[in-house]
Amino acid sequence: MNTKELKKAVQKLHPKITKLVIDQIVTDTINTMRRGIVGGKLSLSGIGTYTIRHQKARTNGRNPKTGEKISVPAKNKVWFSSHMRLKAAVNEVK
Repeated sequence: MNTKELKKAVQKLHPKITKLVIDQIVTDTINTMRRGIVGGKLSLSGIGTYTIRHQKARTNGRNPKTGEKISVPAKNKVWFSSHMRLKAAVNEVK
């Protein structure tokens, strides 16, 4: 599901709310979630937790095109740990 599909799904659940209002609510929700993740941690009950993890610089990288060794700089990465209820729901889908 992408953002456009999410907005349509919310519109179906709340047909009395205008499309413009739903667009703004979904956009604001996504932006708030993004700020939470950038702030260090975002936990969504029943879904999982997003955290920031630091990845050290390394020198064993390779350019896939040329095979040349390259050094990869240190960076922060978003890490997601899924909640057990989400894992169970995903494994039930057939």
